[in-house]
Amino acid sequence: MKENQDNIGYYSIIPATILYNKELKANEKLLYAIITSLACKEGYCFATNKYLAEKLGVNPKTISN
Repeated sequence: MKENQDNIGYYSIIPATILYNKELKANEKLLYAIITSLACKEGYCFATNKYLAEKLGVNPKTISN
C-alpha cells in the first residue's frame, strides 16, 4: 500500500453531538472530520471544494450542498 503524505500523523475527533446526529449523513460527518483534521494540521482550513470532493470521492457540487 502506497503511503500518502497528506494523511500521515493527522487525526480527527468527532464529537458525540456530530457522530450521533441523525440529521447528518455519513459523508457529512466525514467531511467534518476532514476539515477539522486540516485545521489541526495548519491551524486553519482553506481546502477547496475540489480537494474535499476528491478526498470523499464525490462531486465538488456535493461539497457545496
